Amino acid sequence: MNEMNMETKNTACRDGKVIYCDGREKTIEYGVTAVTFRDFRGNKEITHITLPESVTEIEDRAFWGCKSLVSIQIPEGVKSIGTWAFGLCESLAEINIPGSVRKIGKSAFGLCMSLREISLPDGVSEIGDLTFHVCKSLEKVHLPASITEIDDYAFFH
Repeated sequence: MNEMNMETKNTACRDGKVIYCDGREKTIEYGVTAVTFRDFRGNKEITHITLPESVTEIEDRAFWGCKSLVSIQIPEGVKSIGTWAFGLCESLAEINIPGSVRKIGKSAFGLCMSLREISLPDGVSEIGDLTFHVCKSLEKVHLPASITEIDDYAFFH
């Protein structure tokens, strides 16, 4: 195998994937660095997402209202999760936030009714206002020693 083919193969392994309710799959190619509100917001057909390794930011409302989203794989290297990024993802039961994340926006996981467990990575120092509000199924929260502030309404309802 020559160098060109090997590089293509390695890049393909770092691609992401979107799976829809009807079983269709779509590739998110390596090179995408941010997920914006235009990409997935309000899509009720997506069930599973694996973001490519090139993503460093999940912007405000990127997955807002993705009511069928059950799981998402966030790669190491993502530094921030925006305001309402996963808001109203009613089926999202579990999420693994990588250690590279330093900032989680207001209401980032608000109204995630099925979210049962959350582990925040070491390095996150604050849980902001309404970050996990109305997460009615939330049973376990793993907080790192780096947490210095939890805002009053971080876990409201």
